[in-house]
Amino acid sequence: MLWRLVGDDTFRSILRAFAADENLRYGVAETADFQEIAERESGRDLDTFFD
Repeated sequence: MLWRLVGDDTFRSILRAFAADENLRYGVAETADFQEIAERESGRDLDTFFD
């Protein structure tokens, strides 16, 4: 669903940024962590999507 909302290129950018995040690489990620990266990469407020 997120892919359809933000588009192909942005979705790939989100996944790359999430995988490359040094703070999450060897730890535990929460939904809020993913949302923060998705919002930063897409430039959109995604609160409604993640609710």
